Amino acid sequence: MKILVTAPNLSLPRKEFQMKFALALVMAMLVTVGCGGSPQTSLQPAAPPAPVVTPPPVPPSTPPPPPAMPTSWTVTDLAPLAGFNASQANAVNSAGVVVGYSETPAGVTEATLWANGAVIDLGPGIATAVNDSNHVVGYSVDATGSVVTAHLWFNGTTIDIGSWLPEGINHAGLVVGGDISGFSALEWTAEAGLMPVPGCSAALAVNDSGQIAGIDNVSLDATICGSASYGVPGAATAINTSGQAVGYSTVVIDDSVAMLFPGIALAQSGLATGINDLGWVVGETITGGQGNVKARLRGGNQRHLVMELAHLAGVSRPFIWSQASGLTALPDPLITAEGISGSRIVGAGLATDGTIHGMLLEGQP
Repeated sequence: MKILVTAPNLSLPRKEFQMKFALALVMAMLVTVGCGGSPQTSLQPAAPPAPVVTPPPVPPSTPPPPPAMPTSWTVTDLAPLAGFNASQANAVNSAGVVVGYSETPAGVTEATLWANGAVIDLGPGIATAVNDSNHVVGYSVDATGSVVTAHLWFNGTTIDIGSWLPEGINHAGLVVGGDISGFSALEWTAEAGLMPVPGCSAALAVNDSGQIAGIDNVSLDATICGSASYGVPGAATAINTSGQAVGYSTVVIDDSVAMLFPGIALAQSGLATGINDLGWVVGETITGGQGNVKARLRGGNQRHLVMELAHLAGVSRPFIWSQASGLTALPDPLITAEGISGSRIVGAGLATDGTIHGMLLEGQP
């Protein structure tokens, strides 16, 4: 049997018909097979991504509580240099290096450093401060009593840095103090030399951030130089790394009040002289009408204090204070507390022979 196949469009030339038929066949194969050579599947919507699980927040770590104040103290007598009969410790650094001075009965002073059991002569004068690199600052007065020279002592060398009274030095070597009149605050660096401290009539201490504690030059209030004053007449005599400042106020003209600024009164008839980075404060309460005398010596007119200490014996009562423990008396033989670093306190006290020596107290837990 024969089957007759008739072309759909006989009017087209045979070659053109074959080309169109072949093209249609290829298109049909592409639809059926797809470009990949396998049967094409219908497109499905993509599955949504799995939700991201947020981890639970990590609770903030609780900082350890600050260490408790010491319950007992080891006392080291800081004897004066050979040939001197009295000494005073003014400052201590984090390594326990202590600086101050030795004094003769005639009032001649020699800047002194105590470290690891050794007593070192720095040169004529009084050492007032030391940083953690063992750079020491202080001053000397010539034989006439009219020429004052500021000094920087380090590693056996002495550098004269002008005619003024340095009171503090930080880790960067910034030295602060005041002029001889007590009415102009000054600062010194090796790069810039001696410059005024804006906003202050006295600069009494400096921390490692460069904040300077002292007395403002408008109302003579305690202040951080360049900031608003604390609003009470007095002085900020020490400042810690956090910027906490202590000192005294003299709201009552005949007395002074030991202060943690801006507004915490620590002790009546007294002054605060030092604060460490834990917020522990040292100072003195003073009876017998001596409070304002000592305060004036701290207000930009500081000089050597051994003769002052002699008549304060028995009326000056050194203390340590913390927020947790309140005010606690420091033990005998200490008469004055001049500075604190960590759990080390320096000042002066009565030696066994009845003379006044520098003292180092080291706290024991």
